[in-house]
Amino acid sequence: MKGNTFTNLILCSAIFVSTTSFAAIPNFWSFDFQMGNSIYNLANSDGQVVELSCTEMAATDRDDSADNSFIVTTSDGNDYDSRDGDISIVIDDTVYQIPSFTAGFSVGSKWQMFYDALSHATNFTVYVQSKEIGKFQAPAKNVAKAFNGNKCLPQSDWEW
Repeated sequence: MKGNTFTNLILCSAIFVSTTSFAAIPNFWSFDFQMGNSIYNLANSDGQVVELSCTEMAATDRDDSADNSFIVTTSDGNDYDSRDGDISIVIDDTVYQIPSFTAGFSVGSKWQMFYDALSHATNFTVYVQSKEIGKFQAPAKNVAKAFNGNKCLPQSDWEW
């Protein structure tokens, strides 16, 4: 039994390391597709990371499917998730309040405006509860390649 516990610990550690190093190069978006989720990560030079998760392809049914999310991880390890509310970003002098869910028409429209702006932005600032958390940037060519015309539709636009 001890051997299995040790093996499980090693396996879990390897998975943790592989997912936490996903955005290892500062100022470059990275993209991954995991179990129906499109996941975009960007780290800044201060060790902060933002993660955009688009979950439409993982949708199973209207009541139990995970929603899209935007998560900020600070350099001291604190996570802020848009599904908990009160995350905003500023892109080109425009404030985008990221909705905590995307199933309604109004919040779905807010999500789409946020995603459209983010998918073309070369720099932006993240705020949580109106407090600046971090500044992020990426080269225009990297932004274009990472997002590559992909969509991140709000739940209100998903095909059920």
